[in-house]
Amino acid sequence: MILSTEIRDVSPREIKGKRNFAWLILIGCCFIQAGGMGGIINTAGIFLIPITIDLDFGRAEFSLWLTILYLSSSLAMPFIARIINDKNFKPILITTLLISIAAFAATAFYNSVWQWYISGLILGVIGSFNFICLTPILMENWFYKKTGMAVGIAMACSALGGAIFSIGSTELIAIFGSWRIATMLVSAVVFAMVIPWAVFVLQFKPSAKGLLPYGYEESPAAAASSGSGTMPLEAGVPFKRAVFTFAFVALFIFAGIDALFGGYNSQFPGFALSVGLGEADGAFMLSLVMIGCVFFSVILGIAADRFGVAKATYVSLAVVAICLLLFVFVKGKVSLYILSFIFGMSGTGIAVCLPLLISKVFGKRDYAAILSLTRMGTGIIGSFGPALIALSFDKTGQYGAAFIGGIIVLAVCALLIFFALRPGRQIPWESESHQATALD
Repeated sequence: MILSTEIRDVSPREIKGKRNFAWLILIGCCFIQAGGMGGIINTAGIFLIPITIDLDFGRAEFSLWLTILYLSSSLAMPFIARIINDKNFKPILITTLLISIAAFAATAFYNSVWQWYISGLILGVIGSFNFICLTPILMENWFYKKTGMAVGIAMACSALGGAIFSIGSTELIAIFGSWRIATMLVSAVVFAMVIPWAVFVLQFKPSAKGLLPYGYEESPAAAASSGSGTMPLEAGVPFKRAVFTFAFVALFIFAGIDALFGGYNSQFPGFALSVGLGEADGAFMLSLVMIGCVFFSVILGIAADRFGVAKATYVSLAVVAICLLLFVFVKGKVSLYILSFIFGMSGTGIAVCLPLLISKVFGKRDYAAILSLTRMGTGIIGSFGPALIALSFDKTGQYGAAFIGGIIVLAVCALLIFFALRPGRQIPWESESHQATALD
């Protein structure tokens, strides 16, 4: 919601061009997510077995580098996002992308496990902005309309890129017989995918190119300007006030406990065995979850634009809850495949719903800082997901208790969103001119 506007003349060429450029920004973000998040972060597990066998590392010892990556990412997000602005965006983006790619490529030359820990720390701190916060921030800046669809499409590319790079990395290791060569080739592909967009296309805000957000010229304010474009002032809740609201606490906890559902993904091979299927069936179920995440990220983003982010989020939580309940009773292979695909919707809560909920409650004014701090919850709380689900299985000998527990967590998520939105309507927003207005 934009509460006030600053009038400036915008030429017909700018009005026409801004639509196209916003979509170009979206395409660039798709490449960032597919190459960065998908090619580097989401495929790190592909190299686990080849590296531990080649260098005789323990799997737990080696996997710690990913734990360091995720935790450092969560802790760094609020600080990285707050230093980004119109003037320093381009050099910071290019530099951090180069550092991230170099930190991953360097692993091709490592021989000691502590070296991966250093790369994990670098990727966590630097990549927290590039691969997690960047896309929602740019979509919020560039799209006045269809923001949900834009976020959904871009974030879906993380899972899509992860699926493609997982297959590609496996094939490269098999072809060259070396995980080191595969790592260097993947790094080169990621470099080619993301750097040109960072150098030549991506801009922090439309104003950097004298443009307007997509769809803004169709707003009532623009219609009243007699053909002149209107440049929106950023309105919302100041960061220092937002973090002390109940709405922020509710969304922080929502981000954390919703991230617990990522823990189910690592358990699908074990779940398949527990119901009499094979490991290959479990692996295929996991692939279907990722495909479902791609599909439902786009669908949920479109639904959020059409029906509102609150309704879209409630429906997604309900659908995931039904899937968990059916997982308790359904044993047929085909039925489990279908449920796995639908369960992919569980990955949309953090990627799609959370950024849109924050925009709805707190506005654009300090959106980047608020979003990045909220995302800390995903690492702090969400990192316990795999361990909790595995512990439930160890104690009971089956996954039923973990699925029922997930339904309870989803109910808590729904309550948190409800309470975040209700008091959120009373939080005063401020425009750049510091004029307070209540969110309606």
